[in-house]
Amino acid sequence: PFCPHGSEHPTQLCTSATMQTARPSPPTPDECTQALHPTISANPNLSRAQCDAAVLARLNHEQGKAFLIADSTGCGKGREGVSILLNNMAKDAVDVAFYFSTAQLFSDLERDVRDLGSKRPVFDVREHNGLPKRGIVFVPYSMVAKSQGVKMTVLDRILRLHKGKPISLVLDECHVIRKTEGSGASMTGQRFAAFLDEMAPTARILFMSATFASNLNDLALYSKYLGLVGPRQAFETFVELKSKLDTSSDAGALELLNAELVRARSLLQRQLSYEGVTFQTRRAALTDDFKTMHDAVADLWGEIIPLPVFRGLE
Repeated sequence: PFCPHGSEHPTQLCTSATMQTARPSPPTPDECTQALHPTISANPNLSRAQCDAAVLARLNHEQGKAFLIADSTGCGKGREGVSILLNNMAKDAVDVAFYFSTAQLFSDLERDVRDLGSKRPVFDVREHNGLPKRGIVFVPYSMVAKSQGVKMTVLDRILRLHKGKPISLVLDECHVIRKTEGSGASMTGQRFAAFLDEMAPTARILFMSATFASNLNDLALYSKYLGLVGPRQAFETFVELKSKLDTSSDAGALELLNAELVRARSLLQRQLSYEGVTFQTRRAALTDDFKTMHDAVADLWGEIIPLPVFRGLE
């Protein structure tokens, strides 16, 4: 970690060799301090590694760019996202922010906000007819394309109330938003793409996903906001970017693209280190009860698989 603020992370983190070679010079201690609000830099429940994410995100946001966190499970990605959101709210003096994610992660958001000691209220948009004016508003992706009130979606309301303002938008599990353009584009994907286009000039956009580029088409949503696509960028359009990667026979082409994002300080991608870990092989004897249960389940599947609904799936 480069940030002088925060406690030691409970586990060691590492990056791939490719990412390590692309690593840019870190922000200075003064830049780190200036990027973080005191409520974040002095927070005892944030590690130095997590403060690194908050610093890089803020530096990108101040330049009008989005930021992408692709840390693997165990790094504390959710807490990083909340710290960035709270930091932006404090630094920009705004009272409301929006956290998009899958429906079942509302409790995780509440926990992370509470663990960081914030008193800001957390609202679930599913329980409101309209948008709260203060606090952190949780919006499940399943609600994006649905009308809320008089033929207005949640995105329509956010645009009407907050377009042109430095509003924080966290898109957790952003790989869920697939097919944003082309013939197979989904309603949710199209609306999100149009929404971000209108909000991007001033909004503080944060993407989070450990599998953000498992599918090449997923890059369509965030490539332009991270500085990969557009005028005077590496690629004029996403179609051009996709064609270059699709024709590459190198399995590491996507890894090199990620390395370029790391070099530009637009991406943070780490995972748990296995340094010092030892492994042992242990053989566990199965109990008679477990064998009986296993055989019963196998027999059940033997009856289910031949059913008509599964035909043609071989």
